[in-house]
Amino acid sequence: WGPRPVFVRKKTGERRICIDYRALNKGMALKAYPIPLLWEQLQVAAGHKYYVCLDCNHGFWNVPLGAESRQFTAFVSHTL
Repeated sequence: WGPRPVFVRKKTGERRICIDYRALNKGMALKAYPIPLLWEQLQVAAGHKYYVCLDCNHGFWNVPLGAESRQFTAFVSHTL
C-alpha cells in the first residue's frame, strides 16, 4: 500500500501531514456499529451518583493499532 504523505498548510501557517488512504478503503470490508439511542443511554445513566465528562477532541491520536494492521497504515516518503 504505502501511500505518499503530503503537507497541508493550516490557517495558522503551520503544516500538518496528510495521507490519502482512499485506495486502501476500497479494499476494506465495512463493519457497521450502530450508535446507541440517546434515550436508552440516559435511562442507563439515571440515578447514578457520579458522572464523568471527557474531552475526546484529539482521541484519534490514542487509538491502539494492532501489529496486523501496520502493513496497511504505513506510508513511504523520501522528503520527510
